Amino acid sequence: MSSAGDDAEDEEKLRKLVFNYLVQAKKGRHPLDPVARFHLGNGASLHQLHPRADCSEKGKQQSLSVMVNYLYDLRSIETNHESYATDGVVHYNDKLKSLLVK
Repeated sequence: MSSAGDDAEDEEKLRKLVFNYLVQAKKGRHPLDPVARFHLGNGASLHQLHPRADCSEKGKQQSLSVMVNYLYDLRSIETNHESYATDGVVHYNDKLKSLLVK
């Protein structure tokens, strides 16, 4: 039986794993993940990660049960799209920065 502290630690590890996959795993200049490529290519940014949000068998197989929120901020859609299309820049919420492994 796991404790609440272990669960929180596991969720943080899962968030870090998925965030780094979405930001750093590339197919050419763009993310390997097709859903991320779609949203980021349309000018969105990674906004939030929710571990254990989809615990169905399909959710576990497709995304380790993690769901991602993408933010379409009208003030930055065009610049996000341009830097993504030109340089493969993945924009994300500053609150996610601590998850990045270099």
